[in-house]
Amino acid sequence: MTANQEKIIQLLRKHRRITAAALAQELKVSDRSIRNYIAQICTEYPDAVHSDRHGYHLNKPELFSAGYEYQDIPQSMEERTVFLLNLLISTDENVPLNIFDISEEIYVSASTVRNDLKKIRALVSPYDLKLVLHGDSFYLQGTEKKRRQLISSLVEKESRIGFINLTFLQQYYRDIDVFFIKDTILSIFNSHEYFINDYSLNSLITHVLIAIDRIKKGNIFNACAQNIPQTDFKEYVLAQEISHTLSEHFQLTYNGNEIYDLALLIKSRTSAFDYQKIEYTDIENFVGERCCKLVNFLIKEIHARYAIHLEQPEFFVRFALHIHNLLIRAENHSFTKNPLVDEIKKTYPLIFDISVTTASLIRQETGILLNTDEIAYLAFHLGSAVELQEKFLTAVNAVLYCPRYYDMGIKLAANIEKALNGQILITNIITNEEDLLKISQIDLILSTISIFENIYSAAEVITIHMLSLTEKDIAALKSFTEDFHQKKAQKNFYDLLCGITSSELFDSSGSFCTKTECLDYMCNVLFEKGYVNHDFHVGILEREALSSTALGNFAIPHALKMNADKTGIYIMILRKPLLWDEHEVSIILMMCFNQNDRKIFNEIFDKIAAIFIVPAKVDQLLTCKTYNEFIAMMAQLL
Repeated sequence: MTANQEKIIQLLRKHRRITAAALAQELKVSDRSIRNYIAQICTEYPDAVHSDRHGYHLNKPELFSAGYEYQDIPQSMEERTVFLLNLLISTDENVPLNIFDISEEIYVSASTVRNDLKKIRALVSPYDLKLVLHGDSFYLQGTEKKRRQLISSLVEKESRIGFINLTFLQQYYRDIDVFFIKDTILSIFNSHEYFINDYSLNSLITHVLIAIDRIKKGNIFNACAQNIPQTDFKEYVLAQEISHTLSEHFQLTYNGNEIYDLALLIKSRTSAFDYQKIEYTDIENFVGERCCKLVNFLIKEIHARYAIHLEQPEFFVRFALHIHNLLIRAENHSFTKNPLVDEIKKTYPLIFDISVTTASLIRQETGILLNTDEIAYLAFHLGSAVELQEKFLTAVNAVLYCPRYYDMGIKLAANIEKALNGQILITNIITNEEDLLKISQIDLILSTISIFENIYSAAEVITIHMLSLTEKDIAALKSFTEDFHQKKAQKNFYDLLCGITSSELFDSSGSFCTKTECLDYMCNVLFEKGYVNHDFHVGILEREALSSTALGNFAIPHALKMNADKTGIYIMILRKPLLWDEHEVSIILMMCFNQNDRKIFNEIFDKIAAIFIVPAKVDQLLTCKTYNEFIAMMAQLL
């Protein structure tokens, strides 16, 4: 079905009857074209559309699932940018797109498309992708890897806006007190000494909010539809208490499935020991093998298409519960209305578009066609998952050990996150020292009493005051975070160096009489080892002729064009300094970069130059005899 035909179906679903003239005005085509489109629809779907003197109407609306609604024509420049970007990324560069075809499909002028392409050209350039425009044809030039990196990066930028914001949610769910939900959850968690950080709390509140909205509108699951497994775990007690309080306040009823659903969500995010721990069987026993397989399939496909990692246990549980409920809604034809559809499409167009792709994958696997409202709920989960993932990757993940004084620990945790501007993320509060031994994947232990640090080798221990943070405490925490990020940057730099250097391109005993002799030798080695072609030598000499690549006692020769067959850096330590134009150099790093690794060049060149510009650091590097020593020293000196 063409875009114009789909638009007609949308209008027919929206209006009980609509005339050919009104349809023609909406689509900006002739009445005759409308009649042709209707005829084509009826050829594919016999008797689907009827006409009378009042106009056209859908005779068999069941033939057209509400899923057609998510194929809306992009309206704003932002929506068109996402539409064109996805089209370019998914289209092979050997099959160029046509400006006039696109303009007709999305109902804008060709000049508008050209202006949008200017924005896209600037958008893709930093990712080593090139928008090629020949006359009226255009395509995206670049590797599949770079295309995925672009999408992944843009999604992360969107999610940094703050995908889940309670004030934002309250504006749209006016008849549901979002902050009462928050207070209820925190109060019951506190009474059971369960801790949840703000980022995970917002995700949990969103899930509860959606459930309440669904129940209030009569979308209640049959409690017998699924056999509920064992309920003898502590999180189920919390879920019961929360659902009981919310039921009384909002005058609704949580059934067994809803309560168990909430219990698993709590278990996936809050644990007495380790926030990462949840048994896979816990969720599979509830949602079923079919649902788990579907969720695994979706997670793998999203990663394959967009390079977005969603393998975290918390996301799997939360997403599996959502998909499980979605499948039940589909079976009962009771899709949930989402008041945030337009806002999500406007504010997070790329995340919404990825959700459309996810909906398409669900249809491929199950035959279920989702409407726009359900797709917006998918965007909730995908957007908040990327946002939370970004937070866990950038912040220092810490646990707070505060024996016997749990309420005090909650206040202290809030003060820590506030004082450090979110650079430290408290994942759990522990009151029993033995539980510290059960923690994994943590960067820091904050303790209100002195403990034996050597027992907890998995993380550093910092002792802080119990009642409130002192200036000394804050200084110690800031010092740790700075050191943590420095070490993280050094490790990333080390990994990057290891990826583009090797022991076969390291020589700690070079000896040459002239700069030309040295360049000839190094270029020839790179050629023989398959890194470059013969043109590389010419490019090196052209670059040197423009301006010497010697910067003090080191040189970084490289060609102007990044046309190497493989990316690499040839490291040469000289036995005695070599006169390189006006400088005497002792270390030479000859760089050859493939065009697909332009971003790596931009990322690494300044870091290397910053290290070598300090003579004392060069002296330290000159003492290195092996490749491993040299690369380790480089990272240490960053």
